[in-house]
Amino acid sequence: MGWAATPSAVGSVVYTAAGGTLNATLSGYAVGHWIFLATGEGPGSDTLATPGGWTLFSPASRAKQLALFGIRATSTSMTIPGVQWSTGAFNQAWAVAFSWAGGPTSATGMVDGASDIETTSTTTTGQTFAAFTPTGAGRLVLCIGTKVKTSASNGATFTPPGGFTNLIVNVPAGGATVAYVAYQVQNTAAAVPVTGAAASIADATAQATEGAKVALVPGVGGGSGIQVYQSLMGMGQ
Repeated sequence: MGWAATPSAVGSVVYTAAGGTLNATLSGYAVGHWIFLATGEGPGSDTLATPGGWTLFSPASRAKQLALFGIRATSTSMTIPGVQWSTGAFNQAWAVAFSWAGGPTSATGMVDGASDIETTSTTTTGQTFAAFTPTGAGRLVLCIGTKVKTSASNGATFTPPGGFTNLIVNVPAGGATVAYVAYQVQNTAAAVPVTGAAASIADATAQATEGAKVALVPGVGGGSGIQVYQSLMGMGQ
């Protein structure tokens, strides 16, 4: 079977001040589903260790304050690890967990292309990524992004890239950090768009943003799948 057309469960976004522990939660998934944990903060120099038993899927090449981890559920009561970015003073951090049916039985060889970006922007999340095309059909492409914002963009909504559907858009008020996730079902292999989501309200000056996109292969027999554009945003331009 291939990746399902929609996620099996989506948790709530949690936030913490710089250096705090993020404790995301998730319920409603089944054994064999893949659980994903996306997390980010305002770009800086903080680091984050991969939780034991989980796999880091995001490249961590340019977007170093964004991470997408995953694990295949072996029970319906999996522990979502608390994660803590190192204690530099780089804005608030966020995390969110969600799950998807139809993935492979192992993380080995699961990534089929990836790209990430760190930049500045008044409105966009993860824009102008390096282009890449998955090698086969049915990929679930997750794009995660994070973007620092000011009070000028309070109440902003985000329009996803063409052909994508928003999964998570969280825009706190004031000086804060936006969390973004979107997805697309890709029936045939196609180039992953290089653009990011666009906000309806701009900040007066460009703010730091990061984004990462990852294409994940489906389980055996997956002829159609999802390209998830999770804009863990470090929302890049």
